[in-house]
Amino acid sequence: LFVMIAIYRLWKCTATTPLDNLGIGSVNVLGGNRDFWFERIHHNFDLAIGMDKSMVGYGLRWGEGNVCKWPDSDIISSSKGRVYSAEHFTTNDGKGRVLKIPKTASEGFLRMDNKGTDANPDVQFPIQFTWQEKRIFANYNALKEAVEEELESEHLQIQRGTREDIDPFIYDLHHAVRTIEQLGEGVKKLAYFRNIAPTDDEQFSISIVDDSTTNASNISTVLQLVPGRMDACNCQKLFKCPNGTQSVSKSK
Repeated sequence: LFVMIAIYRLWKCTATTPLDNLGIGSVNVLGGNRDFWFERIHHNFDLAIGMDKSMVGYGLRWGEGNVCKWPDSDIISSSKGRVYSAEHFTTNDGKGRVLKIPKTASEGFLRMDNKGTDANPDVQFPIQFTWQEKRIFANYNALKEAVEEELESEHLQIQRGTREDIDPFIYDLHHAVRTIEQLGEGVKKLAYFRNIAPTDDEQFSISIVDDSTTNASNISTVLQLVPGRMDACNCQKLFKCPNGTQSVSKSK
């Protein structure tokens, strides 16, 4: 979920091309593509009509354009709060993940500074690209292209029997890119955290702990968060049943 929020912010700050029409959204009906079938919010007016000007007046929606600064907040979402990476977390015996650093220790993608131009942005966006490689990308388009190329390469390796799974970092990055292409600014309704409730499963939570003091007895949980929507997450080994169906034990 943190990956999706970080990539969404990169898209909000540096997008220069229209969103893709994916899946059934590529089917053209009465001049409309994905926006005919599904609700999504484009980056700005120019990119919206650049994708499908035939939908103007028929549900085509767009946002406020570039945003490169976000306010800090205890409750983390696509539009506020710090984004933390996996290296900041430890596990807690099946009770979720624990962030044991001062809340202010990470810049958290609260701001991106464009060292390029409006047409070719360069915000020097750092990300763990694969398990063994970190990369810095100038903008969303550069990251998207690299992720799609790497995913295609890994799919070919799986078909040839030279690897078993998609790299977990590439899988998460690809899921984030595809979700942004499908929803645009609609990601804000999907990717966010909320305070844990008594009925929530603690294993899906993150506990943010203030570890800035040297006195261990004073370390305390500042807040405990869970994903606002579990359908924002995905897993390449997740088995799913079609909606409204059931499978008996040991079924194939």
